[in-house]
Amino acid sequence: MSNLALRLASAAVLIPLALILVLLGSPPLFSVVMVGLAIVSGLEWGNMTLAAALRSRRAVAAVLTGLAAGSIAFSGLWAPLPILTFSLLFPIAFLAFSSCGAELADSVRGAGLSVAGAAYVGSLLGVIALLFAGEHGRGWVLLLAAGAFMGDTTAYAAGRALGRRKLAPRLSPSKTWAGSIGGLLGTMGVVAAAKATVFPELEWIDALLLGLPLSVACQIGDLAESFVKRGCGVKDSGRIIPGHGGLLDRIDGFLFGAPVVYVFTFFR
Repeated sequence: MSNLALRLASAAVLIPLALILVLLGSPPLFSVVMVGLAIVSGLEWGNMTLAAALRSRRAVAAVLTGLAAGSIAFSGLWAPLPILTFSLLFPIAFLAFSSCGAELADSVRGAGLSVAGAAYVGSLLGVIALLFAGEHGRGWVLLLAAGAFMGDTTAYAAGRALGRRKLAPRLSPSKTWAGSIGGLLGTMGVVAAAKATVFPELEWIDALLLGLPLSVACQIGDLAESFVKRGCGVKDSGRIIPGHGGLLDRIDGFLFGAPVVYVFTFFR
């Protein structure tokens, strides 16, 4: 089966499942799924960033990432939960990596990178769960997902058709300024469509104030993961999604866009 066929087959399965979760799932179920995604993402993060001698400790990165996501997702049950959990991340990493028998320098880097992955991936997946649990949460999560997806799609199309000047050649040689502008227009188009249909109470200035930073955040999220992958010498974060690579490869922009939408809903 060709790579394109694999990509289409994966999308045909995953997109309906994601829609069912968002449209019909309860906030507790959604939060549990976000914690599950955090654990998988943490494994990918460990595989990418940990030295070969520490790969057996990638489960530590997965546990820390799941704890970070869960502490935020379920913070409504006990407000101090995120603070307590994040204060324990490095002590847990220290205990796990100081006793692994690897070179001390590798162990120190491994502990720090595992905590960094938990703060990066786990906290942002937790924010998505908070967004879902809030007022009109289903609509906001759908807007976030559609904005990230459409921005990525239009950026690819514009970059292929018009791209000449590179955006960040050290991080992602295929990305261009034309693609970035195309992505901006795609994301803002989704936000404008949401204002006209799902959220008619928003003003057009609100759509601009949300769409612009959302697009920028999603594009930075994409570049941030490229930064990590190139620094670690890997092409994909994993192989869990046939034809697409790893989970982190699919949700990188989505993650960075989450706090933008959450802050917007909090202050609007």
